[in-house]
Amino acid sequence: MMKLPLTPPFFFTSLLLFAQTHYIEVHPNGRVSSLLMSQQKYESWKTNYDYSDDSIREALFQDIYQKFEDDFDFIFLTLKEQTLTPNMPTGELIQVSNSVEGTGMNDFDQTANYG
Repeated sequence: MMKLPLTPPFFFTSLLLFAQTHYIEVHPNGRVSSLLMSQQKYESWKTNYDYSDDSIREALFQDIYQKFEDDFDFIFLTLKEQTLTPNMPTGELIQVSNSVEGTGMNDFDQTANYG
């Protein structure tokens, strides 16, 4: 099993959680978690850039949201690698909703897709 670190800026109250298809391990300080997935699935995330596949990404977040309340603004997914596949970004912003006025962005809400 490979760990996909989650680094959300909030406090978890439980130390070990089982999501629908992924095991989530919460660090004792409650400020960071690791999501464990099979080697095959991790290789796909690493080489096929699964961040960009809506259905794969949304299924992963649905697992996360089954166990954690939606009381945070950002979740950071990072791969545990020394180097990345060429042309793969080190991070990507996935906008899920916006209801803030005056920023030049339209209102949108895709939260139902994420859990």
